[in-house]
Amino acid sequence: VFLFQDHRSVLADTTTDLDSDAECKNDVLIEAKSISSRYLEAKEKGKFRVLGWRWHTMSVAREARILSGLTEDRSFREINDFGTIVDHIVSFNMKGLHSVETQLFFPWMREKLNSIETSEARGAFLSILEEVDAHQKEASATGEAMIKQVKILKSEGTSSAESQDALSQLTLLAISLATKYTQLLEIENTYLIPAIAAEVSVREQDTFNSKVLRVLGIFNSRMYLVGMYLAVAEAGEAEMQLFEQEIPFVARIFIPRWKRLLYEPRAGALLTQ
Repeated sequence: VFLFQDHRSVLADTTTDLDSDAECKNDVLIEAKSISSRYLEAKEKGKFRVLGWRWHTMSVAREARILSGLTEDRSFREINDFGTIVDHIVSFNMKGLHSVETQLFFPWMREKLNSIETSEARGAFLSILEEVDAHQKEASATGEAMIKQVKILKSEGTSSAESQDALSQLTLLAISLATKYTQLLEIENTYLIPAIAAEVSVREQDTFNSKVLRVLGIFNSRMYLVGMYLAVAEAGEAEMQLFEQEIPFVARIFIPRWKRLLYEPRAGALLTQ
């Protein structure tokens, strides 16, 4: 009895410590965002040129949102394979975004934020970047869970009840992924994008963009661009005007062709809503 009571006490203490750590981290992040906001208010606004990062994030959020609706559409479930759609969202689109972030963008952004003169602001922006990095890892875990549910759906030994449960889980996971990327967009647009625009020259940002294109590859870049275009089209006229200003005309005129030949065969269901 005493051992059980001691064990229960230890668990309670551990839970309290974890809650305390989470509250402390949250307080630090709130303060970091406050410091960053004050810093940006005092800085002259610059121009952000690494727009592919933002549009790619918007693309993943859009596709995850549409998927969550498709999993609840009975007529769609009867004639389509969710494996192809989830593979596109998780193993292609999100994986490509994370690859660029991990290999290039986060290290580059960390280097630029480290050059901020005041230590308080520098630390604040780096804390926010760490939050984005943590969100990315959570998104990857959600993606892996989505793939697991698809495997259950595709298994010949899966019962009707198990299939229904897997679909419900897939819906919740897709909603979670869409929500996660919507939150990421808000953080990026409010803090990190203005910071890079203020601290890094347009010329240097353009040079970085060229590196990103080399990493993504020509074929994959076409697919990503179609997804970005679809997300931008839903975002409104102002975003589309920015897209048309930044994306070369030659690339833009090929988007309908790439959409038909490349995007639709792999992710055509994501064009239905």
